[in-house]
Amino acid sequence: MSALTLHQVQVAYGKKRVLDVPELQLHAGEPTALVGPNGSGKTTLLRLLHGLIAPTRGQVQRPPVPVAMVFQQPAMLRLRCARLLWLAAWWGSGSVRQAGQQSAHWLQALQLQEVAQQCASQLSLGQQQRLALALALAKQPRVLLLDEPTASMDAPNAALAENTVRQFIQHTRPVWLVMSSHHPQQVATLATRVLHLDRGRVVADERPAPQAEASGLS
Repeated sequence: MSALTLHQVQVAYGKKRVLDVPELQLHAGEPTALVGPNGSGKTTLLRLLHGLIAPTRGQVQRPPVPVAMVFQQPAMLRLRCARLLWLAAWWGSGSVRQAGQQSAHWLQALQLQEVAQQCASQLSLGQQQRLALALALAKQPRVLLLDEPTASMDAPNAALAENTVRQFIQHTRPVWLVMSSHHPQQVATLATRVLHLDRGRVVADERPAPQAEASGLS
């Protein structure tokens, strides 16, 4: 299977329909951003793609590959950050040796070395978001779902997170990346396809020119 596919999908809570997607295909190697106002269905679509929720009607077809999701407000276990990362890396690799190497790599990549021995649940929200991203990447997913992953980060750490994601999708192929964001620059940096949602529907599907091409640079 070469695509994440939604066919005649609806999600409703009681009588309220929160998502209505007649047809959608998401392809590996085409990082996709979900944009739209709060309540437009972005998080619901991400949870549906993950399999955390089931459609009220319709079908979701997923490739049989590892999936990881970063939530806007991550819930952390009361374990040391380094231990959590080791467990995530072991889950992703199945190798004790690789788990040690990978956990050390992601601690460094997201500049979490100073909090490695701290309890994850006691970190600031921005630190928890960086740790959540590190945990997701350590699992070596082929489907990576990000729900406003830098919402609680300051500008330098948000840039660090974006660069880390960009390097991951460049070096791990093929990867399905689907993310929600309220930051136009972040969308322009990471996504080659932009889905605009409003009231649970995809109202526009764009493939904007790369930044260099759009600005006339070579």
